[in-house]
Amino acid sequence: MFAMVDFLVICGWRMIDMDLQYWDLRENLQLVQPKYGAAPFFKLGVDTRNEPPYDYMISVTEGDLGLPSKEFYTLSEKHPIIRAYHTFLTDTLAHMISTPTENAQDFAKKIYNYEKRIALDVMSVGLKEGGNYSRPQIRTMHQLVNNAPSLPILEAAQALFKSKKITEHTEVMVSSPAALKAISQIITTSDKEVLNNFFMWSVIRHFVPFMARKFRVSLHQFEQVLYGAEEREPMWHFCTNVVQQWMPYGLEALRENPALIVHDQRSASEMNDFHHHLAGAGPQPQFQKQQQQQKKLLQQQQHQQHHQQQQQQQQHRVPFLDQYRMEAYDYEGSSGAMHGVAGGSPGDGSSTGHGIMAVGIEGFSQYQFSEGTPGASSPHDPISYDDELAKIIFYHLRDEYVTALADARWINPAVAHYLTVKLTTMRLQIGIPRELLRTERTLNEYYGQLVLDGLLFVDSVVYQWDFTKTQMTRLLDNQTEPERILAEMFPPRSAADHLQLQTRQRRNHPHYQTPLEDSLVKYSIALNMLIIPRQRIQEPFFHHHYPISVNFARLGADIAQVLQSALHTLTEQYANNEETVRKTVRRNNVFNGAAQKCMARTLLHAPNGGRISNTTRLNLYLELSAVNVLTRAFGTLLDRIDRNERIYAGDISEKTTYEMLGLSQHHRLPGLQPYDEHQLFTLAYFQRHCSVGYDSHRLTKLLTQNDIPEIEKFNLLWQQVTPLGASFDCKPGGTGWWGGAPASELGTCSNML
Repeated sequence: MFAMVDFLVICGWRMIDMDLQYWDLRENLQLVQPKYGAAPFFKLGVDTRNEPPYDYMISVTEGDLGLPSKEFYTLSEKHPIIRAYHTFLTDTLAHMISTPTENAQDFAKKIYNYEKRIALDVMSVGLKEGGNYSRPQIRTMHQLVNNAPSLPILEAAQALFKSKKITEHTEVMVSSPAALKAISQIITTSDKEVLNNFFMWSVIRHFVPFMARKFRVSLHQFEQVLYGAEEREPMWHFCTNVVQQWMPYGLEALRENPALIVHDQRSASEMNDFHHHLAGAGPQPQFQKQQQQQKKLLQQQQHQQHHQQQQQQQQHRVPFLDQYRMEAYDYEGSSGAMHGVAGGSPGDGSSTGHGIMAVGIEGFSQYQFSEGTPGASSPHDPISYDDELAKIIFYHLRDEYVTALADARWINPAVAHYLTVKLTTMRLQIGIPRELLRTERTLNEYYGQLVLDGLLFVDSVVYQWDFTKTQMTRLLDNQTEPERILAEMFPPRSAADHLQLQTRQRRNHPHYQTPLEDSLVKYSIALNMLIIPRQRIQEPFFHHHYPISVNFARLGADIAQVLQSALHTLTEQYANNEETVRKTVRRNNVFNGAAQKCMARTLLHAPNGGRISNTTRLNLYLELSAVNVLTRAFGTLLDRIDRNERIYAGDISEKTTYEMLGLSQHHRLPGLQPYDEHQLFTLAYFQRHCSVGYDSHRLTKLLTQNDIPEIEKFNLLWQQVTPLGASFDCKPGGTGWWGGAPASELGTCSNML
C-alpha cells in the first residue's frame, strides 16, 4: 500500500498522536497541493484568460469538499445522501487506524459540520455578490494575499510552478475573490483541531479511489446512494480507464496513426535473453515501459470496442451496414499501390499505399480511390469522406447561426456584428494535428517525465501528479498552434480530478460504458477554432454511409451545442472588453438574460424539491436554442442537397459534392423505410435523451451537472421545439413534471436564435 505514513507525518495528523501544538496549517497548505494534488480551502490550476489574448494563466478557485456540490449541505442530516456520507467518513477512518466506533463517528460528524459551515458561508456570499460572484476576475498576487490573508496562495503557487518566476505582481485569474475571502475568514475563527482534521480528510479523500480494496468498497457504497452505481466496475475496466485518463494523447495518437506502434519481431528465445539482460541491467527505460503499456492497452481497448460495436450494431442497425468503412492516414506519405486497388490482396495485411486506406467488412474498397468514379479522389489527392461530411455539417451550421444572428433583432447590433465576425472566421480542426503524429519522438518527449511504479500502484498517483504539474507549467509558456490544440483536447488534470469528472458523468446510470470525460467537441476561444476528435467521426457514432439525418442529429447536435455555448462565452468576453478597454458600463449578457426570463416561465420548479439554479436555466436555454437552430439547419441542408448546390468552403475539396457523398440517396433498412428524413432526424436526436434513465437520482444530476433528467428534458424539447413534434404530427398533452400545468399552457421562449 502507498506510504500513507509519509504524508501523515508531513502533515501531522493528530489522530496518530502527533503533537498538535507543533502543527501549522499555513505551512502545510503551501505544500499539500504542490506535493500531492489535494486542494483543501483553495485550488491552483491553469486556465484560459477570460480576455484577449486568451493565453493560459494561473487560476485560483475554491478548494474541494467531500460532497460534489455545496447544495448538498442544505439537505437534512436524515437525507440518505448525508447519512451515506457520514458512513463513508466513519468507515474510512476505521480502515486507517484502530479507534472505537464512537470516536470515528464523532470525527465524521465534526468533519461534515465543518464542510457544511464552509459551504453555507460561501453560498451566502454568492447570494450577496450576485453576478460578480461567479464572474472570474484578474487579480495580482498582492491583491489576492491582501483579500485572503489566511491562504498561502503565493507560496503554494511558487512551489507548484517552480520553474516560473511568481511574485506579488504576477496576475492570476480568480473564480471568486469573495468566496476566497470568506474561506480565509472561516480559517481565522477555527481551532487547530478541526483545521487539522479537515485538512487531513481532504488529503485522504484525494487518494481513496486508488487505495486498498476496503477503501474502494466504502467509496462505492457511498456512490451507490449518491450516483446510483448499482455494481462495482471490474478491475480490468478500472485499470483501462486509468491509463486512458493518464495518457489520452498517447493512446489517441496510436489510434490515429497505428504506424507509431512498434511491433517487436524477435523470437521467444531472443525475448527471454533480452528480459534477462534488462533484469541485470537495472530499470527499464521509462518510455519503453510506457510504450509496452500503451500497446497492451490499445489491444484491450480495440477488443472492447470491437465487442461493443458488434452489440450496438445488432441493436441499432442503420443502412449500409455491409459497406462500413474505416479510414487511416499514412503520415509518412509512402508511395505505392492501394490495398485492394493495385497490389496486395484484400486480406493479406500488406500496405504500400499512400494517403488513405479504406477497410471494409468484406475486404478493401475502391469506393474512395477509383479514378474512374465521378468525384472520387486520386491516390495523390486522397479524400476522407467522413472528414468531408463533418466539414459540411460544421460549415452549414456555422452559416445557419450567422443567419440567425442577422434575424435576432433582440440582440444589440454591435454584439451581433462581433459574434458574426467570430463565426465567419471560425476554423475547424479534426483530430490531433498531423505535426504531432508523424514520429514517435514527439510522444517520447511528451511522456518522458511520466514515471510509473509497477509495484505500488497508488504511488503512481503522486508520480502522475508530478507529470501533470509539468504539463501545467508548459501551458504557461508560449505555444505553437498544434501545441495549443493538443492542450485544448487533453487538458492536464490530477488523477483524482480525472476520476471525479468521470464518476459524475458516468454513474448517474447503471451502465458502465466508457465515459466521456468532457464534451468531445470543443471550442477554443484563443484560436477561434472548433475541435472535433477523430473518434467522434468514426463508427458506430458516425459514418458517411449513414443517412444524413442520423449523422446530422448526432454530430450536428454536438456541434450546434458547442457553437451556442461559444456565442454565450464570446458575448461575455465582449462585455469584459467593453468594460475594461472602453470603460463603459457593463452590459448584461443577452443570452443569460433571455435564459432567466424564458426558464422562469417554463420551469416552475425543480424535480424532487431541488432548486433550479441560474446556471441550470442557462444550460437548458442554450440547449433549447441549439436544437432550434439545428432543426432549421437540417431543413435548409436538405434543400441544398435536393438542388445539388456547389459547396463553398475553404478547406473542403473542390471535388466534394453532395452526390459524391451519397447524400442525395435516401436508402433505408426495411424497418426505417416508413420514415422520411425529418422523422428519422427526430428519432436519432431524441435517442440521446431516451436511451439513459435517471429515475432515482434526479437531485444528484440537478446539483452536480446543473441539468435535469433526460426524460424531463425530452418533454421540454418536445414542447418548446415545434418542428420536432410536427415531424410526427404529435401534440404534447397531459400534465408534466414542471408543476402540474398542462403542457399546452406552458410559456414558450421568444428570444431564442
